[in-house]
Amino acid sequence: MMKDYDVIVVGAGHAGVEAAFAAARLGQKVGLITLYLDTISMMSCNPSIGGPGKSNLVTEIDILGGEMGRHTDEYNLQLKDLNVSKGPAARITRGQADKYLYRRKMREKLEQNENISLIQDCVEEILVEEFNGISSYNKKVVGVKTRLGIIYNTKTVVLATGTFLKGKIVIGDITYSAGRQGEGSAEKLSDNLRELGIKIERYQTATPPRIDRKTINFSELEELKGEEYPRYFSVFTKKEKNQTVPTWLTYTSEKTIEVVQEMMKYSPIVSGMIDTHGPRHCPSIDRKVLNFPEKVKHQIFLELESQNSDEIYVNGLTT
Repeated sequence: MMKDYDVIVVGAGHAGVEAAFAAARLGQKVGLITLYLDTISMMSCNPSIGGPGKSNLVTEIDILGGEMGRHTDEYNLQLKDLNVSKGPAARITRGQADKYLYRRKMREKLEQNENISLIQDCVEEILVEEFNGISSYNKKVVGVKTRLGIIYNTKTVVLATGTFLKGKIVIGDITYSAGRQGEGSAEKLSDNLRELGIKIERYQTATPPRIDRKTINFSELEELKGEEYPRYFSVFTKKEKNQTVPTWLTYTSEKTIEVVQEMMKYSPIVSGMIDTHGPRHCPSIDRKVLNFPEKVKHQIFLELESQNSDEIYVNGLTT
């Protein structure tokens, strides 16, 4: 097994994968270290790419030679043009990726790249050495040490650790350590980073319970198909037309709001268990009810996660 790399990338979510490909395209030997090989490029929260907060970012990655745009164009259930009535700067694309195919095919691309080695392990320490430099910070990275006690030598470390550094799952008034539901967290690396003088901050995200497609009465819902001829994320995509697997639109009701208000005492943002803010574009249902107490009707989109699964993502009902 190789122990010397030009670049070590820690974490194999979207950011880590792009970092590994970018370094590999420059001819660098890359060690991509991840806790689980089977969750490379896992779309942890929902199967969407782009949308109001990220569409421009995906296209910028594409122009720089990245994989995300092309990959989404290839392995999606639908693409949709949003804000088409507005000016060109406000028009965006939202892709509903096939959650299973997206990660499986991205792993294949990584494995086929001769400059990238996939390593299943947990990095616990960034190794540094002192040197005589002109800056006040006179230390340089020389490697990483993993949970298995293995040392990998490198000149550069890219951290793309996502939610895993001392990550916590919070469900109502219950909390426990995890990077994702059912997966362990990385407990030691953030302590090492603090020792190296790096400031660590904690952010909050949220996700809804999933529901079984077989339990849904689709006759009560509005079907929303994607575009056959969408504006693709990638300028390199050559495709005659796109598939249009539907999502479905429904709304909260007075009964929904009553249930949320009744359960609000368990909300971690009410109890103070969580005191940070989450992403702007996906507020949780408890935050919506707190911020807009007079509003009864909130949009809920039901989205199929993959054509290989009956799992439905309840977009708009994150908790």
